Formats: sequence, C-alpha cells, structure tokens
Amino acid sequence: MVQTIGGYEVRGELGRGGMGVVYRGYDAKLERDVAIKVLESAGDDADSLTMTSHQELLERFKTEAKAIAKLSHPNIVSIFDFGVENDKNYMVMELLRGRDLSQLLKFNSPLSVELVIKAVINVCAALEYAHSQGIIHRDIKPANIILLDSGITKLMDFGIARIQEAQSQLTQAGTILGSVLYISPEQLISAQKVDKRADIYSLGVSMYELLTGHFPYDGDNVATIISKIMQSQPEAPSTFNDKISARLDEIILKSIEKNPDERYSSALEFSDDLNDLLFEMKGGNKGSSSNT
Repeated sequence: MVQTIGGYEVRGELGRGGMGVVYRGYDAKLERDVAIKVLESAGDDADSLTMTSHQELLERFKTEAKAIAKLSHPNIVSIFDFGVENDKNYMVMELLRGRDLSQLLKFNSPLSVELVIKAVINVCAALEYAHSQGIIHRDIKPANIILLDSGITKLMDFGIARIQEAQSQLTQAGTILGSVLYISPEQLISAQKVDKRADIYSLGVSMYELLTGHFPYDGDNVATIISKIMQSQPEAPSTFNDKISARLDEIILKSIEKNPDERYSSALEFSDDLNDLLFEMKGGNKGSSSNT
C-alpha cells in the first residue's frame, strides 16, 4: 500500500532535523515531484518541557509556511500546500535538486570566488524581494542556501523569519534559534528590533566563510564568539585567501560592519557592487559605455 501524507505519495526520506522529517513525495494530481516537510507530534506521554519545545517548533513551522506563502521569486523555495493530518503538520514544497553551500564547503573549501559572488548575487535578489514584502529572514547561512544542479541559487528555511506587519512573533532569542556565528550585533542585543540590514550582515558572514573557510569571529564557546562579534574587528578575508581582491575585501567588510548604518542599506546595493566587481573580473570596464 502506498503511504500518503495529505494526499501526496511518500517515496522516500530525504533527511531529518530539528524541525522533523523531510520526505521525497509525488503529487499525482499535477504529476510532479515534491518535498514534504513533516513536524512530528509531541506524543501523549510527553512531559511539559517537551510539549513546550514542540509548541515552539510548531510556531516556527507555521511561520515558515506563512513567510514562504507570501513570496514568489525564482531564488526562493516555493511552497505548494500546508496542512495537518493525524496530528502531524506538513508542508509541501518544491523538490530542490542540488546541494546547500555548507555541504559544498565541506568538500571544496574555500569555494571559487566567481561561484560565491554569483551565488550571493542570487541571494541578494531573493532578499531584496523578501524585504520588499515585509519579511526579514533572520537566519541567513550557507546551510540555508542551495545551489541547484541547474546553477541557480535558492534561499530556503524561513523558520524564524519576521513578518513585519504581524502582531505576534516567536519569543525565542535569536542566539537560540539563529546560528550565533552569523548573527549581527544588533540581533544579539534585541532579536525583535532587527531590520533588513541584519540579513545583509549574515549574508556577508556567509560570504566570508565560503571564500576563506573561516568565520570573521570564532571562539571555543558562545560567550567568546558573542564578545568578538560585539567588540573585535575581523581580519580581511584576503588574509586567508590570496585570490580575494582588495575590492572584494572592501565589499565583504562593508557588509559585516558592526554599525548597521555603515553597512549596505539594501540587498540591491550589495548586489550592485558585486555585479560591478564580477563585470570587472571578466575583463569589463565599469566606466565604459555600451553605445560604442
């Protein structure tokens, strides 16, 4: 007998994580492969701590569904359906064929300069659109950026996204839900008061890591890392990778400035500088006219 969830065929397990299980599925009505993310129920014998944790995960799960449902962009994973069956919440999304950038980094550290620049430009496009729709991702990191086999980069996991017009928000601190190595100084101070520049910071840290195999701020424990994020100045990325130009150093370091006012004001501005640099890398002249 074919196993189904919400009317979708289950054809195998793709992975497990803190949010539950992700299955490879099939939508027979539209004849397409899908990914089905399922949040397991807490169970009748769960203690109060487990129940509280599960409720928080459920809120995060719903936040992700609501956030992605508001967005339609070629560089953002698409959601097709959301529901509950047998006390299990499920989300049906497009099936992505590729690898996330953290996986690529494990086998190819550091990644090539051109590949990273192109990937970050794609993510900037996704963020510019999400921000225009009032959504701040708040958990940008290589593991949430997938490079498809087609060469397109997509942004995923909006589980702790902040929907700006929403009255209720997840209560957990960003240091718990987000990944501390990628979190901006202002998000460490107050997870509820961040704006789109926090996403730009996290993307800049991700770019730094992908190009160097190092973090701007690192340490043996969370307290040390947080102290460095708040007080220390990072080494230039080119310190770890001589293929990084002085101009790329400037772009990355600007994106991770401690003061949000000194960072790029938008993902589009960040992307514009990267596009200009990529053009120059390919032998173009930024000041030249195309009408020659």
